[in-house]
Amino acid sequence: DGDPAPGFPPTYTLRGFGDPWAGRGGGWMVGTFAEEQPLVSSVLVFVGQRPGALDGPLQLLRQPQTLQGIEQGALTSASMANGVVAYGTRLSPGVEGAWVDDQLIAETWAPVAGAPAWTWRSFSRVEITTSGRVFVFGSADDPSGDSRRALWLWPEEELLVVSGGSAPAATFSVDQFFLEPVLSPDGSRWALIERMSAGSLRLIVNGAPYEVEPGYPVEEGQPVPPTIAGTSGPSTWTRIFETSYFFINDRGDVVFRSLITDAAGQETSPWIRNGRIYSTLPGSGFGTGIDERGALGIQRTVSDRLLDFEGLTTLAREFEIDFDGDGTADPIDDWGPFAQQIIEPNSDGATLFSGRYRNLSGFVRRAIFRARDMRIDEPLCEGTPNSTGAPGQLIAGGSRELGDNELDLRLFGLPTGVSGLVLLSKTPGFVSQPGGSQGDLCLGGSIGRATQRLFTIGDSGRAQVTLDLASLPQPTGSVAATAGERWFVQAWYRDLSQGAATSNFTSASAVTFL
Repeated sequence: DGDPAPGFPPTYTLRGFGDPWAGRGGGWMVGTFAEEQPLVSSVLVFVGQRPGALDGPLQLLRQPQTLQGIEQGALTSASMANGVVAYGTRLSPGVEGAWVDDQLIAETWAPVAGAPAWTWRSFSRVEITTSGRVFVFGSADDPSGDSRRALWLWPEEELLVVSGGSAPAATFSVDQFFLEPVLSPDGSRWALIERMSAGSLRLIVNGAPYEVEPGYPVEEGQPVPPTIAGTSGPSTWTRIFETSYFFINDRGDVVFRSLITDAAGQETSPWIRNGRIYSTLPGSGFGTGIDERGALGIQRTVSDRLLDFEGLTTLAREFEIDFDGDGTADPIDDWGPFAQQIIEPNSDGATLFSGRYRNLSGFVRRAIFRARDMRIDEPLCEGTPNSTGAPGQLIAGGSRELGDNELDLRLFGLPTGVSGLVLLSKTPGFVSQPGGSQGDLCLGGSIGRATQRLFTIGDSGRAQVTLDLASLPQPTGSVAATAGERWFVQAWYRDLSQGAATSNFTSASAVTFL
């Protein structure tokens, strides 16, 4: 707050901003005001950094201007994918526009493209995805003149869903939208919370009720499957939390949070991932997103940890930073809400958040911070679906710096109660179904087995293995990792196939040490 405004004369500074949000495919954005000093004029702009430019200067991403002979007014909602910005503007009193960079794609009081008997009334969100698909959420008047909330897709020019009935050519209908839709990064999957005519909420994914198991829709008042209710006995979905607790990725992994009540009236509010409980810890707070493998980030509200990624602490409450460069860390005075983690596929791998600090003059200023990436691996190959119906996943977190000696492997999506071990090699490879396994081994060369780090999977389908970088197992004995080396890791575990005992492999990842 108070920094020079990029793209403006030197007399302009940035004043006031919200929380930053992730650009799909990398980069980030935030809305702020560019003010001329002394205060003469002020204009709302979007600034940030495009993919691959996190080490560069702050960039001006959009400002109101004249395009196609149209004078843009105040900017409204915005999103970014692969560096392309989609946003809304005021065009004139009572008229709004939806844009993709310099192209106007929809305008209020004009026909809805693809549904000409419908007319746009307002826009509340313009969301662009990595595939180039843009989802416009707003309200439109139907042929009879009734106003309905609507979700429209561009460039297909298709009205996907409307409140209170079926959209043209749609095979499904919803009663009422509850908040805005949730999109996967590439836009292949979209989800929303529907308020039904009876007042209860339910989850909708790609136009159909979402079921955590066949016959068990996530709907308030409906039964919870025994795999989630556990020993508490018959339970019901009591409350479906809003979209800041609901995420979906391109593969179709679904994460949400709900209030569950058992027959004795006891309440829990677990995070649920792919039909299994991820966490029941109190104060689990808001979700910040899931990555391409379904790994989850959570902003905690009751904990010394403020931000977690798959259980790894990204930010602790005692965090400090040396603002004035004197070699001594300065404490953060206060924290604002956290932004989404930038953990989308092909992203820059950063975690951005906003906070307030007190500078040397004693003034409280707001700033945007970037934390190091807690996901330090690069995906090598996918796992084969196991008896849960989904592939087991392995991600590596911690630090690439050898001196930190932090390498934590997080495993999830595995069958309950099975055991396994981690495999390591300096060479990638591929062997399909080795030794009768139903999975694929993606390591080659000399493969070490971390037999001192055996794991057993709990009810959540998760496990954790911490490795010592000074003693990585190899067939001829343990060795120390050295700077510049690239190691490949994968986990082998027991599984069932059509009721018969077998084995399987998780996804594999590569880690390069510094």
